Amino acid sequence: MKLLNVAHALTIASGLSFVWMWIWLREDRISPEPRTRILIAFLGGVFAVFISLIFQTFTEELFGRTALATIIIWSLIEESSKFLTARVTSLGKQFADEPIDMLMYMVITALGFATLENFLFILDPLSESLVTIGWTTALVRFIGATLLHVSTSGIIGIFLAFNFHKSRAIRGVVVVIGIFCATLFHSIFNFFTLSYSHNDPLSILGTFGLVWGTIGILLILAEQVKTAD
Repeated sequence: MKLLNVAHALTIASGLSFVWMWIWLREDRISPEPRTRILIAFLGGVFAVFISLIFQTFTEELFGRTALATIIIWSLIEESSKFLTARVTSLGKQFADEPIDMLMYMVITALGFATLENFLFILDPLSESLVTIGWTTALVRFIGATLLHVSTSGIIGIFLAFNFHKSRAIRGVVVVIGIFCATLFHSIFNFFTLSYSHNDPLSILGTFGLVWGTIGILLILAEQVKTAD
């Protein structure tokens, strides 16, 4: 595997994620988080991929790759891994001192996760000199899988944001509910992605539209969080 291919894949994957990060960070431009904290949250998301892969390997061995149980458990593993790394690196009150920060750090963690995941998907065709396929894969994941991770982690983040000032017990319940909703959403997306025919553009647009609609709702809710705070 050529070092140039690795650099090419890494540049594409990180560049596309940074576009979404720039858009989301504008939601917190009045009181932005320190760049060091943003980097730590992002790298936490990258690390979460390795945690997920370990547990997903066991799941695949037990149920097979395409079983419904695998789809659900893989989604749970990824959402839990992203939340746990965000909790360790960013969600403590010493770092997240206002409600909107909960959403921002969850989104940044998700983008770190998506960056490494996208890198792995892009690297394979580039290593075979299939540049067009590599770029096509990157663009599809830019508007699909990347936003899926943002939306699912954003669901957890928005739950935490609206309950920022509640007791620890309530916030604990909210985390469970948030992870459940994120896992359900993630599972539905993966199920339909695996089920639809690649020759049916309406199915593809419908599945992606579900994610785009969720992103729009999260952006609206983010404005309400800032107003409520």
